[in-house]
Amino acid sequence: EAGQEGGGQQRWGPGNAGEGQWRGDGGRGRGDGEGQWRGDSARGRGDGEGQWRGDGGRGRGDGEGQWRGDGGRGDGQRTFRGPREAMSGEALEARQANNDAVRAAADWRAVAALLESRGSSLDGENITAMLIKVARNGRPEAASSAEFEALVASLYGWVSALVPTLRPKQLATCLYAIAKLELFNAELVAALAERAVEQLGNFNGWEYSNMVWAFGRMNYTPGEDWLNLFVYWSENRLAMFKTVELSNTVGALAKLGHVPGPTWMEALTAAAVRQAGDFNNLEYVNLLFGLASLGYTGGADPSAWLEPLVGGPNGAARVAGMRVTDLTRTTWALTQFDWKPPAPWLQAASRAFVAQLRFCLPSDLATISYSLAYLHATPSPDTLKLLAFELSRCWQRLSGDELANVAMSLALWQYRPQTDRWLDELVIAARDKLAESSPDALSKYVSALPLLGQGYRLNQVVTQAQALLDGQQQTQSAEPPAVDAALV
Repeated sequence: EAGQEGGGQQRWGPGNAGEGQWRGDGGRGRGDGEGQWRGDSARGRGDGEGQWRGDGGRGRGDGEGQWRGDGGRGDGQRTFRGPREAMSGEALEARQANNDAVRAAADWRAVAALLESRGSSLDGENITAMLIKVARNGRPEAASSAEFEALVASLYGWVSALVPTLRPKQLATCLYAIAKLELFNAELVAALAERAVEQLGNFNGWEYSNMVWAFGRMNYTPGEDWLNLFVYWSENRLAMFKTVELSNTVGALAKLGHVPGPTWMEALTAAAVRQAGDFNNLEYVNLLFGLASLGYTGGADPSAWLEPLVGGPNGAARVAGMRVTDLTRTTWALTQFDWKPPAPWLQAASRAFVAQLRFCLPSDLATISYSLAYLHATPSPDTLKLLAFELSRCWQRLSGDELANVAMSLALWQYRPQTDRWLDELVIAARDKLAESSPDALSKYVSALPLLGQGYRLNQVVTQAQALLDGQQQTQSAEPPAVDAALV
């Protein structure tokens, strides 16, 4: 699940003073703002609608907002006079009354009644509260789905009309709610993304996280430019992210296929280390799996963050209690980093694997066994016998690549089959799957099968695998090189 919706004061993450633009709703933004400030000099001057005051300098403007902090993107707080403060007392009371009524609504029908009776007095904050209320309560039974979807369509219409007035919290909440509802409206999501990019410098941790999580949940990419700006603005706020926000953010970026730069990755792993003991299992697994899915190998010093996060005092206990799905994702993720877990962690992971063998899918058996072998785990002979028995029950349900991983893991562990029949069944299954196997899998067959035994059929399969591998390599080398379009 995505992170919690929150409110209250927003704090900038640590960083050096820089320059940027400041929008009228407070804080630092990016885009076409009404003013500018500069924080890297002793005295700067702006022409916008606000005043900025920090430890290192002073900038002035002519407007109705004020921002105070400890530096350009430092650890300060944003205190601005925005739309709420500009409202009359009567309007504020009306807004609060509407919010109270939404909170008191028992279900989506009560929200629909409020929308109908109070429509003329509702603003962006009220509509956002209604939308998230409906999303959290979940979709009703099929008999009421038409009425429910009509209510959601009405709320979407309100949000669409109010997009130009929405602030960061409301934008993040609306996107999160749309993703939860699973009633996708491409035009509305695009409008919210466009509005958000104007204020990306003004979001806090849970708002950043919920927003990008929503895009991942909807399989909607706001575009590379948007994501690049998201990475830029969020980098110095990562220190303020909670554990669920860190894991959801990196997981969403992996799903969207956007790879941040090394400094962003280092900032995220540093933030994770500071909260290493606070991660629950789901957050822990999602963080590691997300980083590995992004192709991150651990940075300049992988042990600096993996040792406290994975190999810390609670590391072995954590992996010992993992379910099969989490164990599969975690062990695979660790094979992608330039680091090996300590022996106690590997022993605990091996015990957890053996204890749940009967609950493993064939793909789990293949992934966990190969990952543990790659990470230099050393299971006992009894453990290998149990694993071999479970594998013999699912040869035909393994893909060609999964079967190759199984063979390689057993070979790395120097397993010797207990019966000729077991080895013969493995060889026949491998023969039947050679045509669907990747070059990497073919290479594993060639290397692993001779280490598991001997025989005419085994040698024949190894020869066939080598021939297929040679043929694929020749085909690749014969293909003409791609022509750079810029040179045409």
